[in-house]
Amino acid sequence: MNQKLNLNVSKIKRQKAGNHWLYACFQNNEDRQQAITALNGYQWKGKSLIADIAKPAPDPLVKRKQEATQNAKRQKTDHDESKSQEERLKDAVTPYWNLPYEEQLQLKFKDIKQILSRFDNDLWKIDRSRRNSIEANRKIYDGLSFELESILKSPVIDGYRNKCEFSIGIDEETKEWTVGFRLGCYGAGSVAVAPVATLNHISAEMKTAVLLFQKFVRKSNMPPYSPVDYTGYWKCLTVRQSTQNKDVMIIVSIEPQSLTQEETEKLKSDLVEYFSSEEAVLCGIKSVYLQLLSKRADTSH
Repeated sequence: MNQKLNLNVSKIKRQKAGNHWLYACFQNNEDRQQAITALNGYQWKGKSLIADIAKPAPDPLVKRKQEATQNAKRQKTDHDESKSQEERLKDAVTPYWNLPYEEQLQLKFKDIKQILSRFDNDLWKIDRSRRNSIEANRKIYDGLSFELESILKSPVIDGYRNKCEFSIGIDEETKEWTVGFRLGCYGAGSVAVAPVATLNHISAEMKTAVLLFQKFVRKSNMPPYSPVDYTGYWKCLTVRQSTQNKDVMIIVSIEPQSLTQEETEKLKSDLVEYFSSEEAVLCGIKSVYLQLLSKRADTSH
């Protein structure tokens, strides 16, 4: 329907079961009014549609920023204020970073056991015929209906992640375009991105690839994509490193906006040339992909 009526929709919210309304978002009032005019009275599967202006729910990021402005003195707890950006980043991506490895294993074992325990309880509720055997086994296997073996220690505890998806945004400290990880989620009111240099789960080669791409982004005249107003281009960088020969593959994902085919091809050739440098070769980069992630269609090159 969207293509047939030529509606410039930026986002569609799926309806919940039993709800007869479908919510669509537009970037301006002109596009919204055009859609209302086109849809109101439109015949769809034997029914006449009704289109009207909805009372929008507040954007979670905007709402959090407004709350932060109104409650500046209470924006953060004393505990959060005592943490550096580096510590907050590590808390977000490697929650057990400040604990000895043996203690990490104990906590992860406890987490897994809690998850399996919930599964066990669901099974007990669903299958009445197995309740007696479940109860009997729980006395044998420390509360579970089956044996849970101990966690095996990893021989590699640094630089072990061989695939990461990095966000592209603004570093809240330097205010520069940065490739790294978000300090929080959009729904919690955060789109700030922090650098990855101090993280120990990423290999040196992967960090070099991230920094190289960060230089490329900062030298470009294309700002990072903003989930708030849907402007900008750079969305994310996916880096994957072979565990066999250390070869590195990168996937650059952008929102093409109004880029022409010629401009897209130029960007693609610039990326290939840039990552053919000696520094890129030394860190193992062997393949580069450009992925166009638009609200209309996803394509790779």
